[in-house]
Amino acid sequence: MRRVFLIFAVFFLISCRVDISDFKSSNLNFLDRLGFEVFGGTFFVEPTRVTMKEIHLDNGALKGHSVVVEGKVVQLSKYSTFIVLADETGKILVVVTELNSIDIAHFFSKDKETVLSLTVLGTLETGKKGVPYLMAKAIRQS
Repeated sequence: MRRVFLIFAVFFLISCRVDISDFKSSNLNFLDRLGFEVFGGTFFVEPTRVTMKEIHLDNGALKGHSVVVEGKVVQLSKYSTFIVLADETGKILVVVTELNSIDIAHFFSKDKETVLSLTVLGTLETGKKGVPYLMAKAIRQS
């Protein structure tokens, strides 16, 4: 009985010292990224699956929200800081600078005949002149 009380007391004291918002922002995002890369889904965030056409015709309702986009790799930047994805309805710029644990170059085929298809989890942002782009959180090969 004393051990149980001691364990609860320690957890209570730790919970008073730890800010839960810091825990959510860092660890839960990590778990969502890991879940998306391994299983293709997220644990805590419910992203919206959209097409390029829906992104370009959006009136701003998707800005800042988590979305999932699927498309074929059209272009890879020289220093692997962005990729361009395309589907039948359009293209979108995907910024991959936040992905430090993954090598983007292996998603791009060296021979131009093979085009790889990727699924990207990210946050939709708006650039200059209102052009949307995607800040990638996780990438999965389709």
